[in-house]
Amino acid sequence: MSRLLPRLRWALLIAAGPAAVVAQRYANPAWVEVHVARGWSLQVGAGLSRVSGAVGFSLAEVSVIALVLGLGVGAWSTFRPADRWARARRRLPVLLAAISLTWAWGMFAWGLNYSREPIRKAFGYAVARPTPEELGALGVLFVEELNAARAAVQEDPSGVARLHDTVPAAFARASGAFDQLGERYPFLGGTYAPPKAILLSPILSLLGIGGVYDPLTGEPNVNVDVPEFFLPFNACHELAHQRAVAREDEANFVGWLAARGVADADFQYSAARFASRQIINAWGRTDPDAARAAWSARSAAVRRDDDAADAWRARYDTPVAHAGQAMNDAYLRSNGIADGVESYGRVTDLLVAWARAEGRLGAPATD
Repeated sequence: MSRLLPRLRWALLIAAGPAAVVAQRYANPAWVEVHVARGWSLQVGAGLSRVSGAVGFSLAEVSVIALVLGLGVGAWSTFRPADRWARARRRLPVLLAAISLTWAWGMFAWGLNYSREPIRKAFGYAVARPTPEELGALGVLFVEELNAARAAVQEDPSGVARLHDTVPAAFARASGAFDQLGERYPFLGGTYAPPKAILLSPILSLLGIGGVYDPLTGEPNVNVDVPEFFLPFNACHELAHQRAVAREDEANFVGWLAARGVADADFQYSAARFASRQIINAWGRTDPDAARAAWSARSAAVRRDDDAADAWRARYDTPVAHAGQAMNDAYLRSNGIADGVESYGRVTDLLVAWARAEGRLGAPATD
């Protein structure tokens, strides 16, 4: 019995993470919506954000660096020649328990939000697949918005769009965007710290990642190695995660809605770049010639930015980037998102639903 109890203790600790995954898969969406997505997840996230926001750097980034170094030192000390297998047997349960408990806490604090109700219900949007005619009308509208916003954006010496101010100031404006959005949609409001720049952003670029929300610290972390015109939308996307919007297509939509609501042209342009591409790509699957013609109406300035974005992507088009996307895909699938990274593109349905509700495609439609 004296040997059984310690083993049982370790087994229970190691089982915490898998148990949390099972609980998430079978959680009732209505219960999650009320008690988690609009309840403790927001409270925990806001509390963590206030603590982590007191420091000017990313605690999540420092934690990851410390973890990597700690694992390296631990592996070296574990597998030294003398008694290495005995040390490995003693340390493996500790490592597995730490990973499992961390995963369970992340699931409890935020991961359950993958099982909340579809966010379209919170917005009151009707359920209907976009028609080719709707995609065409919205595609033309979004390209017009794209050109109009770009005309008011500042440029760097090479003629590429840039932010109107510094990156920290832009991140503060992104937080302000959610203050404004929360007035209309209270479930997206609250007091949170702004996003943080990742010092090792080139590593995120190498992995094909624009940002990461860490539910353990409440920090939206943004890759600042990208062209500046990506930053407003990317920051708002991570802030959407901070407000318990877990699914990627929904975070894309909420991030777009927040960014386009800012009066500043650099935010509107960043949002328009995202939305126009999503709609044009969807339209192109049904009417490629018409979509190509609409996309060709981009201004010369927008095309310069496209060239800059393509050049940036080409620098990081490596096997490492594909591996990073594979890891992200596996993470999303582990959280019940069956189509993995392809789920990012489902935002098209929400964009069209928004356009219907706002009367951009005729009479507003609601549930």
